Amino acid sequence: MRKLVVLLAVFSGTLMAYPRSGQGKMHMWCEQNWEKCKEYKLETLKIREKYIPKERECLEKASTFQDMRSCMVDLREQMRREFYDLRKKMLKEVNPQP
Repeated sequence: MRKLVVLLAVFSGTLMAYPRSGQGKMHMWCEQNWEKCKEYKLETLKIREKYIPKERECLEKASTFQDMRSCMVDLREQMRREFYDLRKKMLKEVNPQP
């Protein structure tokens, strides 16, 4: 029983010591390919900046919280789609297929 507890403690510690595979790969890739990583991060900022005025418009024209949420649903879906496409493009560069 004691061995099992020690084994679980060691195993859980090793799992927590390493970043998740996606984040770890991206971090390593960014260290090795700073210029492309910087380009990717700037692109994500552009996407966020593009949606700030639209979010502000939703907030200003909404009279209730539910109005604001319904306005933001479509907006956030569009933003998620753009982030997804950007991540997909970037992951092809991070994990090139043979």
